[in-house]
Amino acid sequence: MAFILGGVTMTPSKKAKQAGLTSLAELSRISTVPVTTLRDWYKSKPELFSFMCKAGVIISSDIKGE
Repeated sequence: MAFILGGVTMTPSKKAKQAGLTSLAELSRISTVPVTTLRDWYKSKPELFSFMCKAGVIISSDIKGE
């Protein structure tokens, strides 16, 4: 499922990329949460999905040493 925001269709993958991750798969790898669950959370628990994206960016930067 995708949401339309300002004429742009937002998907979970686009939202993860907008947050600073390379993909939804990267968030899944970092968080150990399956991609299907992340997609479900995007639809049913948007606040949790947003939190996971933000946490994923922090963890990703730690892993990369930034």
